[in-house]
Parts: sequence; structure tokens; C-alpha cells
Amino acid sequence: MKQRDSLLGVISTIAEYIRYIIAICAIVAIGSIIVSLLLPVYYQSYTTFLSVNPDLLTERGLFGTTTRDPQPFGNNNDNDRLISIAESAELQNYLIDKFDLYEHYDIDTSSTKAPYYIRLALADLFEAKRTKMDAIQLSVEDKDPELAAAIATAARLKIDSINLQLIKALQHSQVQTLEQSLVEKQVLLNTLSDSTQAARTRYGVYNIDSQSESLSALILTRKGKLISSRARLEALKNNPRAKRDSVLYLDASVKGLEKEVEVLEAEMTQFNKGMSKVQALEEEYEEAAKQIVYQKEQLKKVRTAYRSSLSSIFLLDEAAVPVIKSRPVRSLLVIAATLAAFIFSIIGVLIFEHYRDVNWREVFKSA
Repeated sequence: MKQRDSLLGVISTIAEYIRYIIAICAIVAIGSIIVSLLLPVYYQSYTTFLSVNPDLLTERGLFGTTTRDPQPFGNNNDNDRLISIAESAELQNYLIDKFDLYEHYDIDTSSTKAPYYIRLALADLFEAKRTKMDAIQLSVEDKDPELAAAIATAARLKIDSINLQLIKALQHSQVQTLEQSLVEKQVLLNTLSDSTQAARTRYGVYNIDSQSESLSALILTRKGKLISSRARLEALKNNPRAKRDSVLYLDASVKGLEKEVEVLEAEMTQFNKGMSKVQALEEEYEEAAKQIVYQKEQLKKVRTAYRSSLSSIFLLDEAAVPVIKSRPVRSLLVIAATLAAFIFSIIGVLIFEHYRDVNWREVFKSA
């Protein structure tokens, strides 16, 4: 037993059973060769792309109205979103329907578990991962190399489409919000226009600057003339040689000027009373009009961004039809199987030799 426990004993035991070990390894090697030759051949096609900064797809990015200088490529959040889309059920359903994968993978559609099996089969052959350079790589394996390239290309285009739909949904919401805001602003503008017109008519205010200046000047002129006419009238009344007709005419002129000054002062009072109200309404109207002009321009930009056909990804590598199989690597399978057979054969021989003298019947009886 001591010899068996030593390294020389182990070598001696292996040498004793070397023919059996070689025979087992040969059988396993031949078997693995046969099995590897029966395994289906798969080809892998891949496409690589980068995410575009979503800010470049908005009206700020398109028209350069942002104060920041947006980077052309997306960040980690954008890459995570693309990978999430690549792993989504929406993309899987699209690929399954487009390429009739139920029939291609020979899955019975009448089975209740068919959707589970088709997604499991697709997940085994489809992979989306981030490269070391923060690019997104889609890889597809299939027995048909042309189909593998077609699925990879279709998946990339669909990922771009879904990602754009998310961005377009936000832009569509912006368009609706701006359109609703413009309707409300237009109603407010019409209301302010009517209110301003009513205030102008009520208070007689049409042009604040010119009207205020002209009324003031007219009142001063008429008051000056009234004072002059009154002085002449008093002078004529005190003059006994003055003609009665002249006195009567001048008296009538004074009364006319007094009435005119009274009317002008009433107009001035009414004008001053409504001037601030009309001015406030005009300012509010101008502000609302400016907002409408700004929002209309903003709406044009958002609509342009919404209708644009820009891509949300930068394509680096187009999915090409593979010419070299990706698996199986038959030589590695044969070598691995033969090496495993050799190792387990040695372990089995050593265990067998070590416990060969044990009376297993006695062991089982005593147990």
C-alpha cells in the first residue's frame, strides 16, 4: 500500500493499465469526431454602431438654438436604452414575424409553449453587447449565413426605428402642447383686441401720445382765446361809444369759447380716466402677440424636427454575410473530449487499484 501511495506507485499503476487508458481515449476520440461531424454548422454575422446624442434630433440640435455644444455621440444612458430595445419583446416579435422563425427553427406553433421556445431559441442565437469602445454590437448566428446577416441588419434597423419612435413621441407631445397653447393665446389675443376697442370707444382714446398732446394744446389755445375775448368784452362794455352789435357778437363768442373749453376739459378728463386702462390693454395685447409669433416659430422648428428622417445611430460595421463558420470548432471538441477521457481514465484506474483489495461484500454487510 505504501508503494501505491507514493508517486512511483501511481506511475506504476498507470503503466500497468496504459493499454486500457489508450483504448478508452481512442474510443472517445473516435466518438467525439463522429459526434462533431454530425453537429450543425453555424455562421455568425455582426453589425456595430454608436448611439447618437438625442439632443441632435431635437429642434435645438437641428437649428443650433441651444447654448451648449452637444456631443455627437450618446452617453451610457443612451447605450443602455439601445441594449434594452435590443433585448425587448417588441424586437423579438418583429424578427420572428419578419423571418418566419417558427418554421425556420422547426417549432410547432400549435403548442402552448411555442412562444417560450421560439424566444429561447432566438435568445441563444442573438446577442447585443457593448464593446470596449462603448459601441453596440449585434451578433446573430444561424445555419444560413445569408439569413444571419439579414437578421442582424433588420434588427439594427428596427432598433433605430423603435428608438426614434420614443424620441418622436416626445416631439409629438411638444407639437400638441404648442398647438393647444397657440389656440389659447389666439383666443386671449381676440379678447384683448375686443376689450381694447371697447375701451377706446368708451373713453375716446385712440392714440395716447398724439391725442394727449393735441388735446392739451387745443385746451390751452382755447383758454387763451377765451381770456383774450373776455378782456375785449369787458373793455367794450366799459366804453360808452362801443356799438351794441359788437358787444353782442363778442359776448356770443365768449360764451361759445366757454362751452368749447368745457367740452374739451370733459374730453380731457374722460381721456385721462381711460388712458391707463387702454395703455395696459395695449401692452398686454403686444405681449400676447409677441408670444404667438415666438410660439409659431417654435412650432415650425419642432414640426421640422418631428418630420425629419435622421437616424438615431451611427453605423460602424454593416452586417456582412459570413464566409467562415463560428461553430462548432471540431478540433477543440475532439481534443477536449480526449483529454477529459484521459484524465478521468487515470482517476478511475487509481481509484480501482487503490480499492481493489477491499471486500465490498463485507463492507456492505457491516453497513
